[in-house]
Formats: sequence, structure tokens, C-alpha cells
Amino acid sequence: MRSRILLAAVAFAVFMGPAVHAQERRSGEIGITVFEDPGYRGRNATFRDDVSDLSDYHLNDRVSSFRIARGEYWEVCEHKDFRGRCAVFSSDEPDLRRVSWDEQITSLRRVRRGRGGEEGPRRDYPAPEGRFGLVLYEEENFRGDGREIDREDPNVADFGSRASSLNVSRGSWEICDRPDFRGRCVVVSGEVPSLRAYGMQNRIASARPIRRERESPSDAPPRLILHSRPNFRGDARELTGPDDEISDFNDRAQSATVEGGAWEVCEHARFRGRCVTLRTSVPDLSAYGLRDAITSARPVSGDPRR
Repeated sequence: MRSRILLAAVAFAVFMGPAVHAQERRSGEIGITVFEDPGYRGRNATFRDDVSDLSDYHLNDRVSSFRIARGEYWEVCEHKDFRGRCAVFSSDEPDLRRVSWDEQITSLRRVRRGRGGEEGPRRDYPAPEGRFGLVLYEEENFRGDGREIDREDPNVADFGSRASSLNVSRGSWEICDRPDFRGRCVVVSGEVPSLRAYGMQNRIASARPIRRERESPSDAPPRLILHSRPNFRGDARELTGPDDEISDFNDRAQSATVEGGAWEVCEHARFRGRCVTLRTSVPDLSAYGLRDAITSARPVSGDPRR
């Protein structure tokens, strides 16, 4: 009897594989720990390197919460080999149901250097040093050949038609799929490990920095554009001021373009219910659990009392 109990315990330990418990994680550790249940409960595993298929760990489409080491950024994708819908997270998520990622993750990878000292995906071309520098990379995750742009350029199609990721050192840039800043344009800032999320992979034809601090409020009013389809497609509704009930576009927005300042978007009228502050364009509002759920929106000032 005792031998059967011992064998069962060993079999259970083998099945658990790389799993660790959340309480065992300490500050200073690196990587991401994924859990089968909300609230950091259930079977779990910690990863420090790219995982192209969680099926190898019996966790495909089973992750409901995760913890991320401080200072690290991780991209999670719904299909193996980092394909399909992807999103980048930099903090713990106790319940992925609230951001529409519950039991959706199949692959994951770190997309920038964390404080733990390990390198994320290598950067084959240096990051920009200028105040408004933009670097386009030929491959995703800042790999391959690079092109640095330090000023407005109406035609970068020679390299932009091959660009798959980018990095903005500071501020925001407008990138467009036609020369002279025409066609479909989106505003980007920070690191974008995959331009697929914006529908701009291999499609950049012009780029220019947005120097908001040099413009007066009358020249550059805050502007929010809601789109009825992901990746800034479909019907659009533009806002330049607070709207406590967007009756003609209620519960229709699936992506949003932010041009100027930050915007608070809410699921109910008069800025009630769950609200999220958007500071950059969002190609798919599912990442915030607000796809087809925005009813009111307003610009957010820099006043800390807001």
C-alpha cells in the first residue's frame, strides 16, 4: 500500500513538470509565471525564455492569470509560434477574463530587457538616442537590419515596406501607409515588437514626430477616433472633447486611435462603470476588455487631482 502511494506521488510530481507556486517567487526573480486559475491559483509554471507552444507544458489555452517580474515586458499570443492575436503585458494580471485573454494563450516571449539581467530578444540595430528618434527594424522584436529616422520624412517606403517592428525613444510618431503622410495613419510610441498589431507590417511609407509640447492647445486639440473594426478599420467616430454618451457609436468601438493627450473611455454613460485611460492607439480593445463596450469618453488632463 505504501509503495503505491509513493508511486502516485512521484507520478504527480513528474506531471507537474516546471510548475512552481506563486508564493515561492521573490523580488528580483525574472520571467513570467502562468497559472491555470484566476487569482494566481492552480497548476503553474515559470518561464524565462520564449515558449513557442504551451502544449509542451500541458498549458495551451489554460492560462487564467499570470505574474511578471518587475521591469519585464512579455508578449502573449493566441496561436503557437507567436501568431494570431498578440498583446504585450508588463504587470501581473490576476484575472485574464477582464481583458479577454482567459484560456487564450498558446505562446509567449519576453520582448525587452528586464531588471533581472537576462537579455530578451537581441537588438541587431541600436535603439535611437535622439529625443524623437525612431528606428524601424526589418524583423519582429527589433531584429535584422534597421533604419533610424530623426526628423519628418515624407517617403520611407524603401525601408518601411520591409519594417516589422519599431522603437520610439521619446514622444510619439505618426506612421502612414502612403507617402506624404497620406492614407491610413496611426500614432505609435515606445517599443512596438510587432507592427502586425497595428496592421502596418511592411506598409510604412512616411513617418514624422508629433511634438505636442511645441503646439498650442488650439493647434493640437486632443482627439480620439473610435473604429468599428480592429486595426483602425471600419466606420469611425471622432471625438475632440468629452462625450458622456456616444449614442451614435455606443458599444461599437473595436479599436481606437489616440492623437493628443490621454483619454478615459468608460463602458457606461456619464463616465460610469469600468473605465480605462488610453495614452496610445489601441489596435484591438479586447486587450482592455472594452471591445464593443465603450459608451462615454473624455480627455484626461495632467492635473493630478483628475
